[in-house]
Amino acid sequence: MIVVFLFLQNIRSTLVIAMSIPVSLLATFAMMKYRGMTLNLITLCSLTIAVGMLVDNAIVVLENIFRLRQDENSAQIAAEKGSKEIFFAVLSSTLTTVVVFLPIALSDGLTGLMFSDFCFTIIIALMTSLVVAMTATPMFCSLLLKKGISSKYIRIGTKHYRYKYLPKFTSGIERLKEFYAQFMKGALQKPKRVIFVCLIIFVSSIVLVAFVGGELIPKADQGNVTISAEFPYGTSLEQKEKVLIDISKRLEHHKEIVAQTINIGRVGFYGQETAEIKIKLNDKKRQKNVS
Repeated sequence: MIVVFLFLQNIRSTLVIAMSIPVSLLATFAMMKYRGMTLNLITLCSLTIAVGMLVDNAIVVLENIFRLRQDENSAQIAAEKGSKEIFFAVLSSTLTTVVVFLPIALSDGLTGLMFSDFCFTIIIALMTSLVVAMTATPMFCSLLLKKGISSKYIRIGTKHYRYKYLPKFTSGIERLKEFYAQFMKGALQKPKRVIFVCLIIFVSSIVLVAFVGGELIPKADQGNVTISAEFPYGTSLEQKEKVLIDISKRLEHHKEIVAQTINIGRVGFYGQETAEIKIKLNDKKRQKNVS
């Protein structure tokens, strides 16, 4: 909300976005309930990512309506005209993102089991944000932007208070816009050089993929080490305990070890008798010394 206020510098337009977010989230929860989904670690993570996307559509529609409202159009006309002008742009941008997550959401096997709810939650949130942006946002604008709007002061009751520091932010944005305009002007005057640089970046990114590597799940270091030992069938618990205690004593001089747990009564997957020592390390910076 602070970012929206910094750029539009109007309390009422900021309230439009503030009301659009809970409406989109409530609609998302309703659709999740309809699909039999629950709030868990996976869906909450996807909602965290989707919150930023929920605001995008509403901001695009609001900005266009706000611009038309500043051109002396009535709030109702600005809301109707502004939402129509931006409809296909918002629709195409939303569907572009949806198409990215849809194949993973519909996939089977381990991928579908792990990421189906994650992707479906984002898809539902994006589609509900599209509906809210094209319906609720124009309606809020037609109600909240009826009176005169200004980006130079805030009105509380009958008193007007001019912004003191916001004009400095606005001047900084204007300088940034001028720099960007000059940059684009220079780029358009040298199209061959721009295309050449883009091709170099594209080819370099493809080459670098080979050096990045890949894996199903990233490695996680939780500071735990497990030492497993296999014994012949029929080995007594006393013999296992003696061997593991001997191993444990050899590890006691390592200051990096906080605790050790011995388990001597395990049976392996193929029926072999095993025992293990679980070690807890104190500081990740010192774990390399133990290895």
